[in-house]
Parts: sequence; C-alpha cells; structure tokens
Amino acid sequence: GNPIPTCTSEVEPNNTAGTAQLLNLTAQNATMVCASINPGGDVDFFQMNAVAAGSKIWITTDPGGTQNPGATSRDLVIDLLAADGTTVIENDDDDGTGNGGDGTVETGLASAIGGRTLVAGGTYYIRVRAFSGTAIVDPYKMFVVVTPSSMGTPEVEANNTSATANAIITSGTTTDIRTGAIGAAGDVDFYSAVLTAGNILVVNADADPERDGTGTDLVVEVIAPDGTTILLSF
Repeated sequence: GNPIPTCTSEVEPNNTAGTAQLLNLTAQNATMVCASINPGGDVDFFQMNAVAAGSKIWITTDPGGTQNPGATSRDLVIDLLAADGTTVIENDDDDGTGNGGDGTVETGLASAIGGRTLVAGGTYYIRVRAFSGTAIVDPYKMFVVVTPSSMGTPEVEANNTSATANAIITSGTTTDIRTGAIGAAGDVDFYSAVLTAGNILVVNADADPERDGTGTDLVVEVIAPDGTTILLSF
C-alpha cells in the first residue's frame, strides 16, 4: 500500500523570501505542510531548491475542516515566485476547495496552481497569504508536488465507467499524471487509485495546460470503492 502521509509543521518566522521555510520534497517530490496565517497580515514563504528545468508544479491549499479559536477567514491566495523571491510566475485565488480531508466542503475560497511548467532549473518560492490583509486563516494545509517533464500518460478511451477506469495510482505508487479531454458533449472520464486507509488523496486538475486563458470548466468527483457513491464533488 501507499505510505500514510505526515505533515510538516510551519516554522516561523517565514514572512519573507530571505526567511522562507525550505520544503522537504521527498523521493516522490511531494510534501504536505500544516500552517496558519496568524496574526492578521501574516505571510508565509516556502522555498524549493534544485528544481529540474521543465518540471511541473502542483500546489493545493486546504483551509477546510475545524478552525482554531480566533480564525476569521478561509480565503487564501497563493503566488509562485521566481528565484529572486519577488517575480510572480503565477497567482491563484479561489481555484481550490477546502474540505479538511473529509466529504464536507467548507469553502471554495482555497487556492490551487495546477501543472505550471518551471522553465528554468533552480530555486522557486511559494507565498501564501489571506485575501484580506487582516484575516486570520488558522489552520490550513498545503500540498506541493513537483513532477518531471517526462511524466504524463494520455487517457485511454473508453473510460466512461468505473469498470473501464484508467489506473492512475496503483499499489506502491504515489504520484501520477494523466492527460485527457472531454471530447464530446456528455463525455466523462474515470480514473482509479489504489489507496490505504489513512491516505490523503490530492486531486489537482489543470483545465488550461496551454496557459492561453481558454480552459474547460471541469467537475471532479471522488467516488467510493463501489464505483457509484460520490464522496466529494468539486
């Protein structure tokens, strides 16, 4: 089975690129961080080193679940920054879903960046902040995955039912990418993942891989092992 994930706690101060917390990207090039925007006006910087040229980065924030006392918001904004710590490569506000790891969606004000190509190799930063300059978002989780340029397998039709689903995560694997298309009206694509109890499943769908401003309005559903029961829809 797949390993049960652990969460790396945020270490303050990390309010500038100069004090950014280094992300421990494991052999799977993935990490999970447990953090907060607290007090109001707080900003969190995270650093990634030795990123290979041509890699793609997938960032998901989750401010859902039970909030700590004093929290006033779930609305997060993320910025992917270049090696200078200031140049914004990509920004996102409200493209993520906050559910706290269960089947209840608390907010659509989370943020996500999916499949951004990192053209140059080297150092990159992630900046997380509240949409409001005075809001407290406590807690949130951030999931970061860096995938090699070679990863990405086209979907195989027909995969319109759970019985014909394309396998993404099989026993022993943790990360994979599928490229696909909603090729006709009414088309649906099914993918399967072999998981262990306690695993956290992170799904990040890039609806505009060309970055041309024209994307597909996708709906993603997480379905139980019976192939029909919808556990989460976003």
